[in-house]
Amino acid sequence: MEAPALIPSMRILVICSLVVVMTSGAARAQEPAEPVSGLDALRAVPELSTFVELLGLGGFWPLLDGSHELTIFAPTDRAFEAFDGVDELLEPENVGALRAVLSHHLVAMPLGSEDLGLLPSVPTVSGQHVSIRALATGLRVEETGRVIRADVSFDGGVLHVVDRVLVPETGSMWDVISRDERFRILTRLLESAGLDRVLDEGDATTIFAPTDDAFLDISVDFHRTLQQSRNRNALRELLKSFMIDGERDSLEFTELNRFEASSGHMRELEIGSDGTLLDGYAVIESDIDARNGIVHVVSGFDLLNDVYIRASGELFLGLSPTQLNPDMAEQYDLRRGRGIFVSSVTRGSNAERAGLRRGDFILEIEGIEPTGAMLDEIKANHGYLGRIEMQIVRDGERRVLIVPIGLQ
Repeated sequence: MEAPALIPSMRILVICSLVVVMTSGAARAQEPAEPVSGLDALRAVPELSTFVELLGLGGFWPLLDGSHELTIFAPTDRAFEAFDGVDELLEPENVGALRAVLSHHLVAMPLGSEDLGLLPSVPTVSGQHVSIRALATGLRVEETGRVIRADVSFDGGVLHVVDRVLVPETGSMWDVISRDERFRILTRLLESAGLDRVLDEGDATTIFAPTDDAFLDISVDFHRTLQQSRNRNALRELLKSFMIDGERDSLEFTELNRFEASSGHMRELEIGSDGTLLDGYAVIESDIDARNGIVHVVSGFDLLNDVYIRASGELFLGLSPTQLNPDMAEQYDLRRGRGIFVSSVTRGSNAERAGLRRGDFILEIEGIEPTGAMLDEIKANHGYLGRIEMQIVRDGERRVLIVPIGLQ
């Protein structure tokens, strides 16, 4: 059986440069005193016998002769006992699936535990990623796996023993997004726009996927307005502005910088010490693989200037204002004696989501001492999805809140 090919990619070269910069002078896995092949290193660990056997069945042994640089995530025998799919992988007709699983445990360069701890994920030979998280107790791989023995060196590589079998994602982009509870609103919008089938059966795509909170931060009713038939074109344009043709993982963010989305709109990525920002909003998780693309999770987004959202209804904030009178000002020790008392806040409204509470005092609206009539006027001037800045006082403490204008 011909051995699978290991072709170093640009992603691997980027990892190399990152590791060199971030771990300059740091101790990583030590080179063995005598040349030891990867296969010998695996055989020297008794609890890896199943993995060694499967590597042989998949035709991977020639890759472990020391002539290839590798990182190996090696599952224990107990990990394979807990894995339901072993018997199915052993069927002769499933050799392709076996190779896909095995290649998901290999990275085409040597990475010690300190290197891995600096990276959110690493691209494997399968073409997908293994997520990495450095904890006080050691390295976590994927959501539930642990590195239980690290930095076993061999000629040209490093072996890490893990307590679970790592399986590449076989579902589509649609499968990955629709089963993630963070994307319930996005899922409904994709269906309304007819993009669910594209993500299920279409070509490779990268999507910067906004969470439910990202949509609710625009306005609590925004996603319902988008689903109206009059806004179908606007909805498609907005959703396509989150997408890029082809697969782009986090290691390519430095190259993207400014890129054209599938909608034709330009988006900007900024990488700093606090992480990656897309148009100023945090990329809170990256490199979620699918069969036909990659998902990155973003915390928010801005509305497109050239996409008009049609809306009808009464402009609504979700608060009941009462004009502050001298008695109330004296009772609550408000020296200026002017402003609005918030007598109630509608549950689930934009006002509640922005942080307003019953009993708050609004001292300023956009820098002006407010009246109830002024609040209505400002709502009318800003219109649907406009944002109103309010300075409030609560328990003697001043704070500034931004309240989006919704519909009732």
